[in-house]
Amino acid sequence: MINEQERGSYIEGKSQRPDIFVSERDEWSYLGRNHAEIRRLKNGATILGMTQRSDDEAQVSVRYTYSSGAYFDPKGKSGLHHLLEHLVSKRPYEVASKFDAQYGAATSPHMTQYGLNGILNPQIEGYGVLPALPLLHTQAARPIDTIGNLQSAIETEIGVILGEIKESKSRHEDQLSRALCRVLFDPENPINTNVPGTYEDLLSITPEDVVEISNRVFSPDNLVITVFGKGKEENTSLVVDQIEDSTKGLPESKVRHPSVDRALFDLIHPDFKPGSIYTYDTGMQTGMVTVLFVWNIASPENSTESMASIRLMENAQLNLHSFFRDEGLGYSSSVNSDCAGQYVTQSLRLNIPARQDIVDFSKALAPQLQTSVFEKIKDSEIEHMLEIYRKRQLATPIKADTRFNYLVNGILHYGKIIDADEMSRRSSAVTPSHLKEWRDTFLATPPAVLVVGDLSSA
Repeated sequence: MINEQERGSYIEGKSQRPDIFVSERDEWSYLGRNHAEIRRLKNGATILGMTQRSDDEAQVSVRYTYSSGAYFDPKGKSGLHHLLEHLVSKRPYEVASKFDAQYGAATSPHMTQYGLNGILNPQIEGYGVLPALPLLHTQAARPIDTIGNLQSAIETEIGVILGEIKESKSRHEDQLSRALCRVLFDPENPINTNVPGTYEDLLSITPEDVVEISNRVFSPDNLVITVFGKGKEENTSLVVDQIEDSTKGLPESKVRHPSVDRALFDLIHPDFKPGSIYTYDTGMQTGMVTVLFVWNIASPENSTESMASIRLMENAQLNLHSFFRDEGLGYSSSVNSDCAGQYVTQSLRLNIPARQDIVDFSKALAPQLQTSVFEKIKDSEIEHMLEIYRKRQLATPIKADTRFNYLVNGILHYGKIIDADEMSRRSSAVTPSHLKEWRDTFLATPPAVLVVGDLSSA
């Protein structure tokens, strides 16, 4: 675990841990060993490429990621980034499908992303991702040109988004996720950003708003392009070459776009307390309730300590299933782990039938569940569990897509390469003492209880 003095230094913004990054001196050799490359252009854009070499595959995934998301929507214009994503995506989606390529886009609180997936075979003309690539360049260089009649498109896409919002409110998993974020995270945490926007704000958006935000978002110094190929390395390099040729001509931005302070993602709701119970009625009369037993504990990011909590939960999941089955509680159970940022968030999940006393029942169940799940993890089981995990690591190399994800996340969030081998070493450094400490922590700390679902009869 991490003491209070150390925890304060992390939350103050010192979350970068230099020992997980590849040094500038070793960058070239690290990229070579991983069949990867980085091209940093003069206008600020960065291109990352990597190949999972294979003789029987010919696939590529291309992503244009802009470090501007819904968190930066102007006041009174919530949903503007998400609306822009819709507006500039209609034509690329239609054209890409004609080449049998798949176009996709997404908006999060801190970034927007546009991309293509599909076949990469230069020998077959007019097919796959290659002929569709100019769509992403046009989108990056002249986003408004891809829209057509802007006012009409705004009205149409706002209607689509309002439909998405309504649909989301009818999905239990979406309601559960929002409820957990509201309970666990501070209102100022970017995670609680309303990405789709509100009805009133969406209707207030004008063509001028869209043009202004597009000029801010689609800027090369705001752009990281990633290319992950499966097949021949020279084919991936061909895509990277084409993207570089088209991207290096984009003009530099006169105003640098701000990025989200990563420390904000560590802001926990001041009213979140261990042992407290929270309820949220979804308004859907499904007869179903999800009960989450949640622990949120300070632990340094990318550390052996935080990784140890995941190893322990792998074993806890078996005990949870046994407890759930023996008690005949309901539909299903699962374990959820999140070690991003300076906190480890672990939860045990039960999906059970709605009942009249669900709140009191869930609160009374918490200590029983703690004992049944964690107390049963004996020291001898921990030794065996760790032995199996280490053999698994020795038996299976780090996958290429895992290495690429470390590369991408490092550049996007820190501007540096995260060393996949160092992350593996940290995971291998988990000891029985780490696991025993986490077990004892989960036993000694009462979980917060979140009850979400059909509470009409509660």
